[in-house]
Amino acid sequence: MKVMKRIGCAAIAVLLVYASPVSSQTAISYTIHWAQVSDPSASRVLVYRSVTSNLVDFVPIGWVSVSDTSYVDADGALDNDTRYHYALRSQTAAGTLGLFSAMVSGLTISDTASESLKSQCRIDSIVTIDSATCRVHWSTAAPTMGTVRYWRLGTTAVLESGPATALATTHETVLGGLSKNQIYFARAAAHD
Repeated sequence: MKVMKRIGCAAIAVLLVYASPVSSQTAISYTIHWAQVSDPSASRVLVYRSVTSNLVDFVPIGWVSVSDTSYVDADGALDNDTRYHYALRSQTAAGTLGLFSAMVSGLTISDTASESLKSQCRIDSIVTIDSATCRVHWSTAAPTMGTVRYWRLGTTAVLESGPATALATTHETVLGGLSKNQIYFARAAAHD
């Protein structure tokens, strides 16, 4: 199994909003997830992004219906080694905006990042158990939970390990059902 050195970290917000990086070898995108909006007057949800945590810097990047619970930020403007902050606002049919949701941020780290950035969330080792199973050891700079996402070379389907359920700085997970003699990429994603 080969490990792709694009490691993502994500933070979870109080409103069950979280961002997880989904990257290909040429572009970066984030999928923002949240709990379904319960405001009966809302007609859509606006998604905002910023490179700072200051709400005045947030700009709308898209919208979804109130029944949706995710948005893919894939406008081609995302860069490695940059932390992006996201927030949501509901909007009524008359155009009235609700308050900003709790913010969430995500960071994708490239091969050329400084060691302090790389230590935020990194895969430390992958150990082969048998021809179809590997154990992934990963760590974070602060106590977190999270998952390992992995996919086979030549496929677009991204699989995900079971989530780490306890706050810790070191984690391990077992990836099973792998195809023998195939190349896989793995990425750790962490949230508080």
